[in-house]
Amino acid sequence: MARQVKRLYKNHCQVCNEVIPGLDGRTYSEGAHVKPLGRPHLGGDVLDNMLCLCPNHHTQLDIGGMVILDDMSVVDTLTKAQFATLRFTGAHRLDPRNAEYHRSLWAPLGNETII
Repeated sequence: MARQVKRLYKNHCQVCNEVIPGLDGRTYSEGAHVKPLGRPHLGGDVLDNMLCLCPNHHTQLDIGGMVILDDMSVVDTLTKAQFATLRFTGAHRLDPRNAEYHRSLWAPLGNETII
């Protein structure tokens, strides 16, 4: 699935649209699961749970530095500021339930929430 989502976006990050160039025309990105795989999360290894991200945005997603709202806007959890809207191509879409699950892990900040 990771190879498929990276191929779909030609290794361009769905958040910042950057691509990391390498030698011989090679490029790099990472397939990111929004709802994590494995226990206790049990996210699916399916396209509607995957994003093509640069390493920085993949890490930011994984450590809770950003969350995705239902309208597919991307919010910095520290500043609560929207800084991007996810780009999609073809029929690929993120299941909003996966974004909601991810937000439930990271968005609550004391008595305040992102949304």
